[in-house]
Amino acid sequence: DLIDNSGAEQMDMGVLVGKKQLADLTPLLDAPSYDDPAKKVRDTLRPGIVEMGQFDGDPVWILYYAYTVYGVWYSQKALDSLDATYPETWDEMLAVCAKAKKKGIAGWTYAGKYPYYLPFSLYPMIGKVGGRDVLDAIDNLEPNAWKHPAVKTCFEAYYELYKKGYVLKGTPG
Repeated sequence: DLIDNSGAEQMDMGVLVGKKQLADLTPLLDAPSYDDPAKKVRDTLRPGIVEMGQFDGDPVWILYYAYTVYGVWYSQKALDSLDATYPETWDEMLAVCAKAKKKGIAGWTYAGKYPYYLPFSLYPMIGKVGGRDVLDAIDNLEPNAWKHPAVKTCFEAYYELYKKGYVLKGTPG
């Protein structure tokens, strides 16, 4: 059996591994790939995928098959109505938000039912400001990782959106 463990109510994979509720996927990874039987399945995967599915080294319990690109959507129609161009810096984006607010338009929003979407743009920003080492420290639960100056800078930037009233009213904060 296969499970798709995605969405808002994911099962804790560490608990499932600890209770021996998952199968070792090593035979699957060592099988010939569909497109090129001369290659093993593991040799067709992006770097790091096999390791992501391991807990305490071998074996592999989880195969992450989907990749996500995080980003922020924008409305060209809304920008046109503001006579604004796509902002390429945070300061330019704040200026567009200020212009939008004067016309009663929120510069930012996200699906209120799924507030966990907001970090999908916050984490890449932390990486852009502080580099991969900061994200790795957070992922590895290193002490004080969340106190890194890049993290503080990014949280303050997002708080500024809220404080200046640029986030759609009624959106959970």
